[in-house]
Amino acid sequence: MTPNPLLGIFLHAVGGLAAGSFYSPLKRIRSWSWETYWMVMGVAAWIVAPIAVAAITTPELWRVLTESPRSAVGYAYFFGLVWGVGSATFGLAMRYLGIALGMAVAL
Repeated sequence: MTPNPLLGIFLHAVGGLAAGSFYSPLKRIRSWSWETYWMVMGVAAWIVAPIAVAAITTPELWRVLTESPRSAVGYAYFFGLVWGVGSATFGLAMRYLGIALGMAVAL
């Protein structure tokens, strides 16, 4: 397979758009508690979207997953859990420290 720089640029732009629009829905749910909207966004971002994208892009997804080595699936779950905990603590840092100080400290 030959490298395709245009595909890379396109995927980078899609990632930038997704990252830039991440907080857009939060303006409409200001009355929700922090835990509620992070849980809703977490379920959408960490469960619904990956399953939907995998189902669209992977032929015979269920067979691929059932035939994968258990250690690989275990590592995927573990690192996904660690990433989720890190994301939640980053969100708390933004809430309690503010964006400017939170970004400086957390990143």
